Amino acid sequence: MIISYEYESQYGHEAKFKNLENELEISATYNSIELENITGPATVKTIYSSIDAEFSTNVKGPISLISIYSTVDVTLPASLKADLNMKTSYGEMYVAPEFKIELDRTTDKDSDMVNMSANKVLGKINGGGLKLDLRSDYSKIYLRKK
Repeated sequence: MIISYEYESQYGHEAKFKNLENELEISATYNSIELENITGPATVKTIYSSIDAEFSTNVKGPISLISIYSTVDVTLPASLKADLNMKTSYGEMYVAPEFKIELDRTTDKDSDMVNMSANKVLGKINGGGLKLDLRSDYSKIYLRKK
């Protein structure tokens, strides 16, 4: 079963989803989203509000968490295997040291250089696995260990 939630209000409410093993599709404007002990798959997009997500130990993908103008704060098990795409245009990114990210190599076949950018991280966590997209265009991204 897919749980779909869409809400828009200029008065800045908060929506909380807790202890779910369902697929989530969430869209909100001016409303913070809090996810607690969920498995995914999850697609969450907010404008002018934050996303705080804590996943259970049995994470299912894909996961896409996008906040325009606010933070994305994600807590995941350190054992998670994921293909990471983390991006911010005008913010900063913080990753717990327990997550060993193998950065993607450049597409130049004659080079073995690592592709690095101040605003984008592409790589694999623990060898890769589920698709994990985290984006905050004008604020910070936190990737924390559970």
